[in-house]
Amino acid sequence: MAILGCSYRMAELVTENERISICSDNQAALRALDSRTVTSRLVWECKKALGALAAKNKVRLIRVLGHMGIKGNEIADRLANVGSRNIQEGPEPIIGLARSQIRRTIMEWTEEDIRGTKASRLIGFWKEVVRCLQRD
Repeated sequence: MAILGCSYRMAELVTENERISICSDNQAALRALDSRTVTSRLVWECKKALGALAAKNKVRLIRVLGHMGIKGNEIADRLANVGSRNIQEGPEPIIGLARSQIRRTIMEWTEEDIRGTKASRLIGFWKEVVRCLQRD
């Protein structure tokens, strides 16, 4: 998350009693940071970094429209595109799934299971999954 990187960088550059505005076109990230519940380690780390920065400074998060010619935002978009082409490192899954996608897939599996078309294949799949709570 670019906001996290910006928070770390601002903590290095700024001492205290400064007004800091962080602009982002990532509406999902801004909503996650505004939420009272945290479901992601990345969001948690970002909230901590922003909190530490805000302890000594006045920090504002501002939503800007993407691809509107805002210089810093255009640079961030280019860097994000370069970063997305790099080989990812770290534990799987690298890209999370939206809850709606998970629910839709489970509903599709359930409907297919009820019709009996994929029941044995699904049972075999779940038995092969490692590090997953499995109940009979």
